Amino acid sequence: MRCPALAAAVLALAACTDGYPDTDAPTPDLHRLDQRGRLQALNDAAAASASDVDWRFRLSPDCSLHAERRRLLGADEQFVLPLVDAEAQLRASDGAQRFELVATTPDGRPLRVFATRSRVDALRADLALKLLRRDCRPAGHGTAAAYNPRG
Repeated sequence: MRCPALAAAVLALAACTDGYPDTDAPTPDLHRLDQRGRLQALNDAAAASASDVDWRFRLSPDCSLHAERRRLLGADEQFVLPLVDAEAQLRASDGAQRFELVATTPDGRPLRVFATRSRVDALRADLALKLLRRDCRPAGHGTAAAYNPRG
């Protein structure tokens, strides 16, 4: 009787990780990623469980950010945001329990780009969007290099 219990305890301990949840895994530095990696980071933040809407983003060659809302049966395009002229602000509400990334469109309208209950996801989405905007060059206007801290 004692041996099966001991064996079970040993197996349980062997299966344990170092005690940190998967969400604490290191994330890549957005400054070192290319545009595709930054877009993936934005999509990862949008797909996180704390996100209010299941968004999926794509970047078109003219530097417009396209957002789709995922539904059970397909997706609806929600907005197209030209990044070249867009300015984004991170806003907190509900006593800093909810965070929104709001962009101003070229015609001056506020547009909710991202919403979440996770401050970390909101900050990551904000940085990804700013870097996407900074390094995006419309087709035919040259290419942008990812940030290189070494110059």
